[in-house]
Amino acid sequence: MVFELAQGTWEETVLYTFTPGRDGEFDHFPVIFDSSGNLYGMTSDGGDFKLPCQNSTRGCGVVFKLTPTGQGPWTESVLYAFTGGADGSIPGSNLLLDSAGNIFGLTQGGGNNSECIGNSFGAEGCGVVFELAP
Repeated sequence: MVFELAQGTWEETVLYTFTPGRDGEFDHFPVIFDSSGNLYGMTSDGGDFKLPCQNSTRGCGVVFKLTPTGQGPWTESVLYAFTGGADGSIPGSNLLLDSAGNIFGLTQGGGNNSECIGNSFGAEGCGVVFELAP
């Protein structure tokens, strides 16, 4: 779940609730804003359920964007679903956003190095540093 706490009253407003599925699961990373007021974040699971990661069938994680709707829950878009291969799996860092709108982050698994098969996260590979460009 992504939520906002209003300063002063500290009242919680839910911006988006994830479903156990393709939109992402386990959103335990901070979100970041762009200059237009959109939020970006990652989940460690979710995405394509056909791709087993972390010894499960819950997907390899996603990078998502939340867009304000003016009222009520925000609209979520999955920008990228990790495959567990050379692109990485199990996102494991805060995201960075540059002035051109490129998104940068790290994964805990995947990549081209097979020496980390069966790492402590249950994923193959040693992880990657990635960039997503709009």
